[in-house]
Amino acid sequence: MILVLGGTKESHDICDYLISKNLDFALSVATDYALQIFESYKENLIMGKMDKTNIIDFCKGNNVNLIIDVTHPYAFMVSQNAINASLDLGIDYYRYERQLNHNELTEDIYYVQTHQEAIELAIKLSKDIFLTVGSNNASVYAPYINKANIYIRVLPKSDLVKKCEELGYKNKNIIAMQGPFSKNINKAMLEMTNSKLLITKDSGDSGGFMEKLEACQELGLKIIIVERPRIDYPIVFEDINDLIKQINVK
Repeated sequence: MILVLGGTKESHDICDYLISKNLDFALSVATDYALQIFESYKENLIMGKMDKTNIIDFCKGNNVNLIIDVTHPYAFMVSQNAINASLDLGIDYYRYERQLNHNELTEDIYYVQTHQEAIELAIKLSKDIFLTVGSNNASVYAPYINKANIYIRVLPKSDLVKKCEELGYKNKNIIAMQGPFSKNINKAMLEMTNSKLLITKDSGDSGGFMEKLEACQELGLKIIIVERPRIDYPIVFEDINDLIKQINVK
């Protein structure tokens, strides 16, 4: 069996290929929201966050001989747990990593390593801030709500909206929408909220990064990019087709 750690758009490519080759696999997703997105693979789905022990137990119990990691670029703990589990079990681990968007530093584009650095820099640059950093990071920015006009865009789930409310975000400043978002939609949101600065993550082209970057550039807005965690992947592919070819070889 192959264990696919999924949740991203590219997870569909991997699962579709495995199905086309009649290969036995399980698709692990962390949330019930992901269950909706991957409903077409419901017979293969397992739901819930998996730590190293969970991964090892599942692999042993299901004769897993390969782990394919197509989780989000910022889900670094899942990736690290999977790497460690594969080493302990002596099985292969393949990672698909979206290509980084290497943009030169300009007066309007800033790279930082943490969300705390991002908000501290943002406060110095503007008081009208738009966040596309995910609900998991909302708490880092919450203490600055009274120092700036901060909008946050999250997935349209009641528990995520409630979480933002409890952190102190005003209802009018919580935008609950499901992407992907085009450049023009991003521009419309930034203009509607009168934002002057965007904080985001480098989630790759398929994660909508370029649409946000281009929207900011056309509007003349500043953008702060929180860099990806640095992980030493044993085997990593930047092209999903190269990963699929490697599965075929195996």
